[in-house]
Amino acid sequence: MFINKKNGASYGFVAPEIEADNGKKIEVQFPTFEVVNVQTVQGADSVFEALVNVERTETLLDLGEFADSSGVRLTVNNPKALQRGSRLLVKFKGDGVEVAVNGKSPFVSEGLVMCYEMVWDGDDWYPVTGLLIMNNDKNPLDIIQDDSLEGSVSVDVDTEHALCTLVDFTKGELTGAITLVAALTDIVTGARLMVRWINGATKYDVTLKSDADTTCATLTGVANTTVCYELVCDGSTWQLIQ
Repeated sequence: MFINKKNGASYGFVAPEIEADNGKKIEVQFPTFEVVNVQTVQGADSVFEALVNVERTETLLDLGEFADSSGVRLTVNNPKALQRGSRLLVKFKGDGVEVAVNGKSPFVSEGLVMCYEMVWDGDDWYPVTGLLIMNNDKNPLDIIQDDSLEGSVSVDVDTEHALCTLVDFTKGELTGAITLVAALTDIVTGARLMVRWINGATKYDVTLKSDADTTCATLTGVANTTVCYELVCDGSTWQLIQ
């Protein structure tokens, strides 16, 4: 129980009803948040480096702005005391800057202030598929309206214009399946792709490819429903967000 001494209000955690926890003693780490302004040092290989200690359940690492397309190597000490599921936010800006955390695939900024999220699994930090675009002077969403109701369609996903693209097939109900090709050329890791279409009494699927020969996902239609799927670029393919 926590009491606000100014107004006398009291606050308490409400326990979830999870059958698997019956009869168990469950401990939850108290949530705390910290912003760490990270100072990087340029090494002999021209890559900027920093070592950071993380101790809280949620930490924002602010790397600041880089003047050129620098590489950044960030090492985050493994916080063994942290509970699994703790969050790490990595914020930076630069034109073509790549930030690698603990040797993982680098996060990229294309002239925007970017904030990427990672999660602690008990052994290491791993990137979450989402990203937050901050102070973005570009369009937050690029809409590609396509009149096709079946067949093969190729679209140009332009992350220089916007980091989220909606491919919209809602001019009418689909009359057949669609094969959608969205190439990964120059796509920023973390970029989002949304695909929307209308099904009538007969449902039709959309097969998403990154090129003519590489299938990324089959998006399933639902009869008499407008469906919308979201995917994220992980650097090598389009991953469906469940």
